[in-house]
Amino acid sequence: MPADAAKPSDLFPLTVVARALADVKLPSGRFDPKGDWALRYGLITVGQRGFGRVGSVVLRRQARQDGGALLRLAYEKVFPGNALGTVTARMHCRGDALATPLGWEMKARTLSRDRKPVPHTTIDKRGEAGQREIVLRDDKATRRIPTPDAWTVNWALFDVVARLPRKPFEPLRFTLFDDFDEPKPGQALSFRASATVSMGGRRVKQHRWTQLDKGRVRTTAWGREGDQAVRLHGYDLVGPGLVPVVYWVDDSGRPLAVVAGLEAYLLEGSP
Repeated sequence: MPADAAKPSDLFPLTVVARALADVKLPSGRFDPKGDWALRYGLITVGQRGFGRVGSVVLRRQARQDGGALLRLAYEKVFPGNALGTVTARMHCRGDALATPLGWEMKARTLSRDRKPVPHTTIDKRGEAGQREIVLRDDKATRRIPTPDAWTVNWALFDVVARLPRKPFEPLRFTLFDDFDEPKPGQALSFRASATVSMGGRRVKQHRWTQLDKGRVRTTAWGREGDQAVRLHGYDLVGPGLVPVVYWVDDSGRPLAVVAGLEAYLLEGSP
């Protein structure tokens, strides 16, 4: 392992989830950002008492012959009282730099602690994008929004960052449709930095014996073993009305960690 490999705690904002990220199971096998892939993430939140896993995200990409892709999302988050919020979505995207959606369908619902649907909490939304306007529909209303020059939805950015250059580039500027229906113009996605990081091992107790004049003394401390040097590339998403987000991908483009304020998505493997 390179002697100059950093620890997750050395790189902001990975410092927020450094302990969880240090123990992450590193993926193996080939990853093609433009092909078919499926990734599962743990949803981590950080509070005064540390961090905890409160949910999961599964993203699947199915490449299309025209260069675009079908993205599918399955999101779960446990709320206080052990209620469960879920979101499922399908996004039909172009193969351009922003994975611009052609259309999408999403469904959100809340389940009680015994996993029964909570009345009046189901939300169905649909979006259709045309050259002049984006039509947003739910069970109650239809909205029409002029199509921005450049735009995408937040979950498509996992696909976007997987295909970005691993070096500085002219920032991508666009309108972000947050939660599929809230347009937030003035967003910028840019290269942040590259770094070699030591991760993927585990914490172990390490014993050290010190020889004294009369006998030996054993001291015990936490150390690490099995870490690997991973080359990470970071990208910043900043703009009005949005908590800054940092995406970290490996050399192949596989998103390993996404940190947004006190919330993060850490790769756990394939579904």
